[in-house]
Amino acid sequence: MTTRRIAIIITALLVLGGCHNQERSITGSYGNAVITGQVTMAGDAGNGSPAGVEISVGGTGMRAILGNDGRFTFAGVPDGAVLHLRRATDGIDATTTAVAGFNAIELSKTAVTNGRHRSASAGIEIEGSIKTASATSIVVTTESKGDVTVALTSTTVIRKGQTMVAPGDLQTGEQVHVKASFANSTYTALEVIVQNDSGDNGTRTDVEIEGVISTPGTASIVVSTQSKGDFTVALTSTTIIRKGQTTVAPADLKVGDRVHVKATFSNNTYTAIEVIVQDQGDDGSSNGSQAVTANGIVQSTGTTDMVVHRENGTDVTVQVNSQTVIRKYGKTIDFSAIQTGDQVECLGTAVDATTILARQIEVQDAPGTHGGH
Repeated sequence: MTTRRIAIIITALLVLGGCHNQERSITGSYGNAVITGQVTMAGDAGNGSPAGVEISVGGTGMRAILGNDGRFTFAGVPDGAVLHLRRATDGIDATTTAVAGFNAIELSKTAVTNGRHRSASAGIEIEGSIKTASATSIVVTTESKGDVTVALTSTTVIRKGQTMVAPGDLQTGEQVHVKASFANSTYTALEVIVQNDSGDNGTRTDVEIEGVISTPGTASIVVSTQSKGDFTVALTSTTIIRKGQTTVAPADLKVGDRVHVKATFSNNTYTAIEVIVQDQGDDGSSNGSQAVTANGIVQSTGTTDMVVHRENGTDVTVQVNSQTVIRKYGKTIDFSAIQTGDQVECLGTAVDATTILARQIEVQDAPGTHGGH
């Protein structure tokens, strides 16, 4: 009997749905991606239900047998992983490349078409300690965002070390790193990693933070980082602050200064041991020469500027000029193409405490939309 090959049409969605009634087996960690999704059958494929289809991640040993709802989740998946879908009873045997986030896969006999691939809400990361925990959500206390409520679903992967655990195993005070999506004003956890399973009550030493000062002060500074957002760092009478070999006072720190901070972390507080102001521009100035970021949702747009609501809850005005490079899914676009609600990642220089001049802007569609590229 000739084996029928079923082609795949795959479209990546933005909104992560709950997943039920699936059998899954996660047998190792081969990367950092978390993929989840749903398989549906086109009208000309199989018996109309994905139940019994085996889905596996090539080269990893990870596999799951789909239920009637066709939903699946794998954690620790390498980038660019290939998914194999098979069902011996009707000869289904197909492959497609997965994307981090939610994958909507339709099995069809007619063609292979790859739709737009996008991870859920750009993979937001939340770092902090658990304030409250339940079977459906956790409240995480963070330095930059305060208390953040994160929904847990049946597809959320929760790990202590390499051990998979249930939501009921999460405890108040545990330090966690959460990978989440954000849609319809809701954070939904893709993966929760418990970081302090050894019982150290979240205490850390020799923490190092690299970024740009967005808010200076005499008692504390806010350092904006590209990878982990904003950190509020306390300054004390014993904190050493240096520019080159010169010791300076907290009042000498300015918006836009690029700093390397050595700090301790205890009781949800970062305390600076040493702040090193890194090399300035050729003219020795700090303002206007240091890279700062503004990542978030566009609140309003003008002719040459826009207001961006950042993930930490603050608004920043982003200015553009003829040198600003604006891209959307790899293609250069005009500033006028940016719309209210779009998600943007801006890199530029500080004009003042609430304004930056962008030299690069990456644009994504507003959460919940499906624009092509």
